[in-house]
Amino acid sequence: MAHGTGSLDASEKVLTTIYTMYCLIQKKCVPSRQTMTVDSPTQSTLRMYGPSSATGKDYLQMEIVYTRDAKGSS
Repeated sequence: MAHGTGSLDASEKVLTTIYTMYCLIQKKCVPSRQTMTVDSPTQSTLRMYGPSSATGKDYLQMEIVYTRDAKGSS
């Protein structure tokens, strides 16, 4: 379970969400961050960041690139 808040940048192309989620490895709530970037009319990128359980430093945990065909069909 996660709970957070987000904001859209001035270009309206990057949504950043800061949230807290329960880490099963550390067995406690940890701060996390997620960005959704509109790269083009047919592509968006979701990136999820969180603290390393070893160092505590923020790192990129996952990246998903969403692409639809040029016709716009699902």
